[in-house]
Amino acid sequence: MRSAECANGLSRLLLLVSVAAVWSCRPAQAASKEAVDAYNLGNRQYKNGKYEDAVGSYEKCLKQHARSAAVYYNLGNAYFQAGDLGRAVLAYERAKVLTPRDPDLLQNLHQASLLTRDEIELPPRSGLGAALELGLSRVSVNELALVASLGYLLLVTLLFVRLFVEGAVVRRALGTAAIVLGIAVCTGVGALGLKLQHRHADRSTVVLADEAIVRSGPTQNFDPVFKLHAGTVVSVVETRGVWERVEASPKLTGWLRRDAVESVRQ
Repeated sequence: MRSAECANGLSRLLLLVSVAAVWSCRPAQAASKEAVDAYNLGNRQYKNGKYEDAVGSYEKCLKQHARSAAVYYNLGNAYFQAGDLGRAVLAYERAKVLTPRDPDLLQNLHQASLLTRDEIELPPRSGLGAALELGLSRVSVNELALVASLGYLLLVTLLFVRLFVEGAVVRRALGTAAIVLGIAVCTGVGALGLKLQHRHADRSTVVLADEAIVRSGPTQNFDPVFKLHAGTVVSVVETRGVWERVEASPKLTGWLRRDAVESVRQ
């Protein structure tokens, strides 16, 4: 009885996980005609060297809720060609959330980052935590959700087929395969949970102002401690009104106005 109850409990848990995974990776709503027209217009404007006009078209596309890696990538290219380094990096970073391994995107982001004026030295990290974070940074939430949901569906299929197989050897083989696949699904679900937690906690922010003065406190009365420039990526650790305390590195932290930066997460 207890084994049956455990099996039923596990089945319910996996079912809930599958539903959540499928919901997480569900297809986005089809882009409206206005969004498609704006995107295509932006592509033509970019090709003709009208970069500022292309920026407007891509932004219009995004306002139609047609958010995709391609739109953000093209928007970043248009901003870069128009000379707005901060917003170019911001668009690239948002595209990277959706397609973290795209080689063209990573190359353009790297080139844009080389032009930033701030040289931020992050402390070296090592160990299991750093390796796990690096691995999760190379996959998107949708990819993990898709793998978890497909793995669960395959697991259910194996168990269903096993019900109708009479040979003991085949049943054992299917049972062993189901156990291995179940472990893999649980691992995938765990990775998905960590990725979602990391994305929720991530407060990466891009400096948009050509020059932002970072102060020792959250008002204009506090002394300047250092400056940041367009395109630099920092992390927000606290917010007070129109001021945000940012951390560029463990030794570089202070307060700047919120209108000087914009969060990667939307």
